[in-house]
Amino acid sequence: MAKQKPDDKLVINQLIIKSPQRRASDVGEWRNAMQSADSGRMKRLYDLFEDLLIDGILADAVSKRKDAVANSELTFQNAKGEEVPEITMLIDTLEFEELIRLLLDVRFWGRTGIEFDFSDGLSVYEIPKKHINLQNQTILINDTDETGIPYDGDDNILVIGKKRDYGLFLKSAPFVIWKRGGFGDYAQWLEIFGMPQRVGKYSSYDPESRKLLEQALEQGGSAPWVVIPKESEVETTNNTGSGSSGTSYDDFRRACNEEMLITILGQTLTTVQGDKGARSLGEVHKAVEEGKNRSDMKFVQRVLNQLILPVLEKRGFPVKGGSFIFPEAAEELEVSEILQLSEILEIPASYLHDKYSIPVPKDGEPIARRNSSDTEQNIAGDNQEEETDPENSDNEKPDKKEDSEKQPKKKKLLDRFFAYAPQLPLQGVGGQRDQRNFATKLTDSITGKLTLADKYAIDLDKLLQEALDEVYNNEKEGREQPVVSEPLFKLTNDALQQGINSVFSEPEFGKKNEEFINEFRHNTAVFSAFKNHRQTEEIVALLYDEDGNLRSFREFKKLALQVSKDYNINWLQTEYNTAVRAARSAVNYRKALETKHVYPNLEYIESTASVQREEHLEYVGTILPIEHPWWDTHMPPSAWNCACSVRPTNKDVTEVPPADLVNPVFKNNPGKTAQMINMKEHPYIKGVCPYFDKCKRRTSGGNFKSLLQLSDDENPPVIPQCGICKMAADAEERARKKRRKLKDKEIREWAKENIPEYGLRIEADNFVSGEIHVNRRSVNDIASHFTENHLKDLSKDIHVIIKKAQFLTEAGLNPERHNYINKVNRGVTGYRYYKLFHNGLNLRLNVEIRNGKEHVYMLNIIVK
Repeated sequence: MAKQKPDDKLVINQLIIKSPQRRASDVGEWRNAMQSADSGRMKRLYDLFEDLLIDGILADAVSKRKDAVANSELTFQNAKGEEVPEITMLIDTLEFEELIRLLLDVRFWGRTGIEFDFSDGLSVYEIPKKHINLQNQTILINDTDETGIPYDGDDNILVIGKKRDYGLFLKSAPFVIWKRGGFGDYAQWLEIFGMPQRVGKYSSYDPESRKLLEQALEQGGSAPWVVIPKESEVETTNNTGSGSSGTSYDDFRRACNEEMLITILGQTLTTVQGDKGARSLGEVHKAVEEGKNRSDMKFVQRVLNQLILPVLEKRGFPVKGGSFIFPEAAEELEVSEILQLSEILEIPASYLHDKYSIPVPKDGEPIARRNSSDTEQNIAGDNQEEETDPENSDNEKPDKKEDSEKQPKKKKLLDRFFAYAPQLPLQGVGGQRDQRNFATKLTDSITGKLTLADKYAIDLDKLLQEALDEVYNNEKEGREQPVVSEPLFKLTNDALQQGINSVFSEPEFGKKNEEFINEFRHNTAVFSAFKNHRQTEEIVALLYDEDGNLRSFREFKKLALQVSKDYNINWLQTEYNTAVRAARSAVNYRKALETKHVYPNLEYIESTASVQREEHLEYVGTILPIEHPWWDTHMPPSAWNCACSVRPTNKDVTEVPPADLVNPVFKNNPGKTAQMINMKEHPYIKGVCPYFDKCKRRTSGGNFKSLLQLSDDENPPVIPQCGICKMAADAEERARKKRRKLKDKEIREWAKENIPEYGLRIEADNFVSGEIHVNRRSVNDIASHFTENHLKDLSKDIHVIIKKAQFLTEAGLNPERHNYINKVNRGVTGYRYYKLFHNGLNLRLNVEIRNGKEHVYMLNIIVK
């Protein structure tokens, strides 16, 4: 891979970026800015564009076009027509999406500039448009310079655009300006004519009464008023046309919006409602917009293949001979359309059996027909708890009763099914059986996806096909089978992590409990890994028939789908519901600990399901201290799909319920263990991992912070781990790195918004020099120094930290350090150190003395 230039050599870091000059704009200003751009000076025009983008209609129209491309499926295929996993992962990154959005800027601005950085994967940086000089092909250091850094021949910089092409913003700008001015006129009209005018009359012979009248009207509110003698006459002439009610201003606003939308999208009805709400007209407008979207995708595809691919190839990415493609999406066929096609085309029955996962009937087996008298499933789904257990595949399935009252609705419902299904709610909460309602199951069978309780969808067909291909090809080619199939692990883990993250999304809870949340995520990944270790073993066992012969892939897949139905449909839905409820229980418990001085007890609350478990009803009303040991074994969820809960209270304590037989899997307090269930008792895990019971993660006693410093030499060991635990740990570490990267980006955006370009000088008596300097880089460096996201957020508290700082000591430069010469060249003469206490932490603020001034340099935690 080609050697990368260091971060401080990036062109973007050498630019002096200034905020746009915002001023009152009129069409004259627009024309002058355009003439200035014609002379090669872009600053004035692009500052105007940036100011006009505040308009919501214009910004939304631009976002529509960008979203249409960014949300479209993009693939990379090599010379053999196969996908390349490395490039597929690259496409699925935030950086690549940002690249696509920046490429589309050329449509609106007339030019775009991007700088690539491959020092740590792929990073893309936007080069401000007003710093791009297309005439002499340079990047301007200052936006007012005539020349700058040449970009021609630098394959880390991509600039696209044509001279004197200023994009669609040039055409839409006048309408934004007129609309903005029209709103001002409208506001003035409302101020004058929108409120009733008060007229006060006084006798011309009594001037004193005039003063009293003026005083009374002035204090009587903001409505306009006038005081005149009784003998005088005042006449107000009103416009009797449409302008008399202010509708002309609204018509003018609509006209400006329509012109903007036509300029950007080519139509209006996909953004604003028209006077004629005909659906056919809306479909025509949508087709126009989709035409522009296809044009944008073709443009992006050509740029990626002609300009980006060579850059990636030079950096060692496996892209030679391949190309990026926006696949043409095949239109989904409805059942009625398949029936019509079957009259003119020979459609293999195997296609329909595979598409809808319908088994082939055996000889003599009754066949379901359209006129069958069999009853349909309950469309609405069940809203009840069931005593079901995904850890035991031999449980009896509950009997289903027919609902005779719904039979007359059967045909009508099926006839309009495809228009009706998307609006049906997901209410089922079974465990052993499929909990989705009839409509959702049919929709999922067509799309190949699995929809969970909060409408989170998994691409089940894709991941399962990848897993089966991997297992079957490994066996054919003599490779060792994986301990856990990666696609199967991803299927479960992504779903469960999505569920618990939706619960842990509250920022305040996340800051206080980051170590706990990370451990909950890790344990959830461990559960997913062990579950799919079991599933992988069962699928591998299906490769050979009773005579020891390798089955055909079709036969192998048919049997594997039966295994998958339990693991990835029936049980996964139950596990998802239980994980979400366990996460909620953990949040409630840890919040209750914070308020136990006010509400020292917890009360067991009845389930919200329509049918409750009798054994759980015995717990309802139990009130015990928050840290009573009974909660360690009875904290909800107390079974699969349990919807019981607890709440803090200051009511009197009750007696402990009689001892009962609790499922060992649910002898667990999620708020203490950071586990959705008691994992060591689950059949997926029990007896499988030789280190599980001894692992310090299970014996930490709730000290989750200590788990971050575990070493390889600990005894009992954390490492070596069994392969299953290691896979889960590696997956969670990748997820943690991704979260850290997103947090660093968030801090950079915060610094950009809150710290001026040239930094801040803050007067502070608690500093030796009486002042302290802060810049964006120092804020970003503080965030990058920490690995935990809640500590990275300390960089946003820089103003508070500066106020709290107290002088500690100072030191000079160390000539033995490798960066000594560099420090001296920058004018650094030494350091000062300040101590403070903030957010429960003892901190030390390191300050660099540069040219006699103090500059924020770093922040450390003082460990005593």
